Amino acid sequence: SSSSSSSSQTSGSPLRAATNDTKQPRLIHIKGNRKIRSHLVDITPKSLNEGDVFLMDIPKENTLYIWHGSQCARMERAKGAELA
Repeated sequence: SSSSSSSSQTSGSPLRAATNDTKQPRLIHIKGNRKIRSHLVDITPKSLNEGDVFLMDIPKENTLYIWHGSQCARMERAKGAELA
């Protein structure tokens, strides 16, 4: 007997939690050294900074970009990769 359950959940993740039924692009900001937090931010150049990681989700193109600021922490990079 084989039971297959494919449930991939990332609790508290804006990537999973925020419904994107409209298929609109969204920018997710990942920050923190010990306690990593992620939240949706406005899609503007002012939202970006060199010390954090950002995910740009573009559902219509089935594309996800990861941007690592030049001064981001290793844990932020790891969380960005995990969410992607």
